[in-house]
Formats: sequence, C-alpha cells, structure tokens
Amino acid sequence: MPIELRGHDTRVVLPDHGGGIRRLVFGEDREIPFLMPALVGEHFFTGAWPLPQDAIDYEPMSAPSWFDQTSETTAVWHQPETPYTHVKSRVEYQLVGPGTVEARFETRSHAQSYPHGYVGLFWTTLVPAGGQRGFHVIVAHNAGEHRWHYFQGGGDSWSPRANTILGPSALPAAHSTEHPPCYFLAESKLRFSLPVQVGRWGELYYSLELDSADVAFTNVLLGTAVGGPSWDVYWRLRPGECRTVRCRLTAGRWPGWEAVAQRYRSWDGCIDPDFTLRSARRDARQDLAMPERAEVGRGSALALSEKLFRARGRELLKRLGLSDRCSVGCFGGTSQNAGLDDGLSQDHMWGPYLTFLLTEEDCRLHAERLRRALEDMPEEVDGVKWIGYEDPCPRKTGVWEITSFLHMLTGLDARPKTDREWLPHLSRESFLGRRWIEQLFEAGQGRVFHDPGKQFTEVWRHWTAYVPPDIHRALLARSLFRAWNAGPEYNLQRIHKRGDRAAFDLCLARFAEEVIELAFCWNESFVPPLKWRFAHFRRLPICPAAVRRGLDSLWLTGDADERIDICRRLVDSVKLLMNDLYHVTSGPGDPLCAFAHEIHASVEDDEVKRHTRLDW
Repeated sequence: MPIELRGHDTRVVLPDHGGGIRRLVFGEDREIPFLMPALVGEHFFTGAWPLPQDAIDYEPMSAPSWFDQTSETTAVWHQPETPYTHVKSRVEYQLVGPGTVEARFETRSHAQSYPHGYVGLFWTTLVPAGGQRGFHVIVAHNAGEHRWHYFQGGGDSWSPRANTILGPSALPAAHSTEHPPCYFLAESKLRFSLPVQVGRWGELYYSLELDSADVAFTNVLLGTAVGGPSWDVYWRLRPGECRTVRCRLTAGRWPGWEAVAQRYRSWDGCIDPDFTLRSARRDARQDLAMPERAEVGRGSALALSEKLFRARGRELLKRLGLSDRCSVGCFGGTSQNAGLDDGLSQDHMWGPYLTFLLTEEDCRLHAERLRRALEDMPEEVDGVKWIGYEDPCPRKTGVWEITSFLHMLTGLDARPKTDREWLPHLSRESFLGRRWIEQLFEAGQGRVFHDPGKQFTEVWRHWTAYVPPDIHRALLARSLFRAWNAGPEYNLQRIHKRGDRAAFDLCLARFAEEVIELAFCWNESFVPPLKWRFAHFRRLPICPAAVRRGLDSLWLTGDADERIDICRRLVDSVKLLMNDLYHVTSGPGDPLCAFAHEIHASVEDDEVKRHTRLDW
C-alpha cells in the first residue's frame, strides 16, 4: 500500500516500491496535472555505460527498495547497493509546510571506480499544455547581483551537451526543426549561482531548492520523442565517498519572483542569504545554428563494413564458437569511420574491413585460430574491395587484444583518472605534429557491429571520454587567449595597419582555426585533424549562428576591412556565449583575453593552474 504523509494542509503520496513522491496535493485538493515530483535517487549514470545486457534498466527505479514511515509527516526510503551501481542511498522525506517537502539524500559509494562518477535524483516529469516546457534558474549577473534566467524547452538550454554525464560519444538526441537539440547543463560552479529551479503551470508553480551549488541540473528529455521535460539533478560521487544533499520541493499558487527568492533566502539550506536579484534581460540570447546530421549513407565504406560482418563475419564467429567472446567493428580516424567518405576517398585506405577484438585471456587462447580463419575471408562485399597501400600490409582486417588496441588508437597507456594525470598529455604530439586531442578525437570514431556484454564499447567510450572539469577549463581559457591573440582585438588589426598582406592572411587563418578549436572546447569535444575539422565543426550541437555564418563568410570576400568587421562580430558572439555558458563577469567591452584569464582563474586544482599559465 502507498504511504501518505499528511500535514500543513498538504498530502504527499509515496509509492510502496521504487521510491520517490507520486503525488503532491496542496490546499483545496489542488495539484499540478501530470506533475510527478519523484525526488527519488537515481544511480543510472554511475554504473556501466552502456548498461550490461542483464542490468536493471534505470536502477534503482526497478531495484529492490523499501519505505519506513517514521511519523505522520516523515518517511525514509532505503536503496541498497546494486550489482552495477555500487551505491547505497537513503532518502528522508519530511512534510515541513504548505505544499513543501524536504528530502535529505545520503549517497555512499562502494565502488572502486566509475566511468563517469555521478549520482543524483530524478525529480519531475511532464508538464501538460499550458505549462512552461522550460525552467528558470538563478545565475550570476554582476558582482553581488543575480538574475532569473529562463531555459526554454526544446533546445534553448545552452549547456555543454551530454558529455557532462554520459561521456562525449553518447548518442545525441535526434533533432529536427520541431525538436532542436537538448543537452545537460554543465557541471561547473559557474553554471548557475544559486541552486534554485522553478517551473510554472497557469496560476500554479513548483520549485526545487538545494543546499549545495556543487550539483548539475539537467533537462534530459527535451527535444526527444518523449516530449519532456524530465528534470534531474546530479552530483559527483567519487569512489568510497559519502555525500549528503538536502533539497526542498514546493508546489502551490504562483506568489511572484521575489516571494520565491525570499523563500529560498530564509531557508536554512540557502547557500547565500545575502544575494540580491535584478530583472532578467534577454540581450545575451543568440540563435544556435542547426547542426548537420552525422549520417552514414548506404554507399559509405562503414555501411559496407557492417554488411561484410553480417554476410561473412558473423558466420565465421559462430563457426569458431566465438560469438559470445569476440567484439567486431570499425574504429579510428578515417573519413569512412566518421561517415565523411566520398568519391575522392576511394583511391586509398578505403572500403570494407573488420576489426576483431578479444579480451587478454581470450586473445591468448583464440587469437591465432581466428587470424588463420580470417585469411580466407575476403575484404569484399557487393563487389567493393578494401583498397590499401601497396606494401607492406594491403589488408586492414585484423585481430587485436582490447587494451592493446585502445593503446594504439589513443596513445594512452591507461585512461588518466584525475585532472593532474592529464597534465603530461597537454603538450604531447608526434614528430610530424599530430596532437593528442586529434588522436583522441580519431580514436572515438567508428561503430560497433557486435559486442557481447558490451565488453569493448564500455571501455572504448571510457578511454575516449572528454577530459575532467579543471583540464576543460584550462583548455577553454587557452583557446580564448589564442583567439584573442590572433584576432581583431590584437594582432589581426595591428598587422592590417602595417599593410603586410601575407602576414594578415596567415593571422586570419590562425584566428579562424583558433575559433573552431574553441567551439570544440565549449562543446567539450576533442578537436579533429585539420582535414576534416570544418566538416565536424558543422556537426557541433552548440554553435551560435553568428559564429557559423562568420566563419563561412570569411572566405567569401577579399576585402581586409570587411574581414576584420566579420571577425569583430564573431568575437562579440563568442563573448555572449561565454557569458551564457559559464556566466563570467567579463562583458562585451572586455577583450577575449579577460574572459580567458577569468575562466582560467576558476581552475580549482592549484597544480593544474600552475602548469597551464596563460603566457608564451
């Protein structure tokens, strides 16, 4: 039987399984239609991603759990550790006022490591017609001032994509003109200034307030077929750590913004009771460019390779008894693995091939037998053959041990675990100039055709995931500084005045390159090699239309003054985006280098900050 908490002219319905709040009824039996506040622990992003085939989907929603009602207004939900999440949770619910429930989350890690390191809570679901599909949060405006900021449902949430939680190679939500892309809000103390989130429906409203700014709000289902929004809150949980986060949910008649702010200001969980609010402004909003779709056509060699597996590879594994032991796919930085191959790609290193991957033990037992069998498998399908170099290895199909293959792809002996462990890689490049960010971008390209138990996918996506927050901030600051140095606020204008046309063209190309690299950085993605950089740039989900148009138009005119004007407008757009994404205090009148230094100052680890100084 469901548990009911009663008091303060409010009734809270707690289900007998799964945890969370099923209904919140206030006043004269009023409630917001289809609002399911939930406030239930969510472990999904701390376990293996993608989930093992036999894992419980969306743990702990379907995992064993139970409620204890301790008083008329209080109940406790218990969630034991599960095989895939290794997190134990305890949530104490207390009805504290009219339409108001407080929930105290205690999460304890029993894991040795996490692929992404987050736990959190699921707190609300669909809003019917007449409700706002987005939500309001409080963000920094100027020193000592804050403002309400509205994130519109369906793609207006300019937040660095799903990498924050799921990793950079998680499949993006499908997007179209009706359903623009949507992304997680950044895991950053600069994301918002006060952890207050508000939604409205007609004359009613609901709000969530937290006693920690070290959380990330998400808007996971906007822009998808589900129709959203579904709002979650996440916080980092390191191996062996215990975290307590207290939140307060309120539903009721809309009292006005100042009243909502005052409610939070007077709460003992408020992180800054002296905050002041000013009216929201819309002058920082920009249109985003629609990203180009990353599609693999039927004539692409990646599609042909998948067909080769279905036609020959699958039967070969079955015959050798390795179907449940061997992973197969195509991986690495070729144009075909990114779905960018065309007629010009077909003269060399192009066509159907397969990479077979085994664990260390299975490689020792079965690799040689598999290699011999593959010698008789043609790299051909539908009359199309693999085209390699003449010598020494015309064939591409091969057998690898998983860890050795990832080491070859990424150049990493192992995935760095901390910000500091990334420091030696920041200046790493090959003798010919291939940089580590390009190598890691290429390592993440490709597709898995067969992967029993996700034995390769999980570790592949983990090894090619984006860098942690402090390294991200350092890279972002570096890109901003370099774009300033080559741009119209500094060297580009000075060189133009000197009349050195060759130097001007070189500086302009450097500026465009730095802005493109900066765009990959704010999307929290590694940077592709030069050949395909602009093609992948057009696929980025977060890019102001002004930046996309500006970079396209730079090469349509030869007039130097017009090019400088284009660059100035492009820089202005970048500044607005930095304000919106990271809420820096630098403004439109400040040079990009000021933005760079401010973001670099937000690096928390002193060792990382010292090793990434913005100097020459």
